[in-house]
Amino acid sequence: MVNKNKQLLLLLSLILLNSKTNTVFNNDFKLGLENISDKNLVKLRSQRIGLVTNQSGKDQQGRRNIDILRKHKLNITYIFAPEHGFKGTVGSEKNIRDSIDPTTNIPII
Repeated sequence: MVNKNKQLLLLLSLILLNSKTNTVFNNDFKLGLENISDKNLVKLRSQRIGLVTNQSGKDQQGRRNIDILRKHKLNITYIFAPEHGFKGTVGSEKNIRDSIDPTTNIPII
């Protein structure tokens, strides 16, 4: 019985190892933020933009959406933070006060 369990464990291990080595990772996955075309960004440059975002608004490299959009010369005039605040640290029972993003000086409402 012990030998059969060892054989089964060995077989399962080999199957798992083989399946991992044959997996091909595709790096074509992009977040919505990373799919905005230059053509559309140019159209937005003349607009005043209010951005609804929170702590999860980042690209795959961890850069904030606000910083990315400003790098493309978009005029973000307000940040609208949903429940739990811009940083996601405010409890659901708490009132969230307006503030200013210290990096960009954009008002957070």
